[in-house]
Amino acid sequence: MGRVPQDRAGALDQDFKANLDGSRAAFDAVKPALVKLDSELAGQIQQRFDAVDKALVPYEQGQPGNYRSYERLSAADKRGLSRSIDILAEPLSQVSAKLAAE
Repeated sequence: MGRVPQDRAGALDQDFKANLDGSRAAFDAVKPALVKLDSELAGQIQQRFDAVDKALVPYEQGQPGNYRSYERLSAADKRGLSRSIDILAEPLSQVSAKLAAE
């Protein structure tokens, strides 16, 4: 998944959430197989997805799923969001290798 997008104004928007949701859908599709191989890793990834969702809540505006413009976030906010994505990406990057080894 990578870092929070920074290449355009308003990057913390529906595209960001859609990317997160797409990553979650991919994980959910392989989660049953991963649980059989490494339930600890599967649980860790689920917890980190939940943490990213929680980290996004303060930036919602209006209807759920609508977010403040990325360019309007403080440097600390940007670092925090980027860190939460990086923390998710680390165990998520292990899934392919775990499944391929089976």
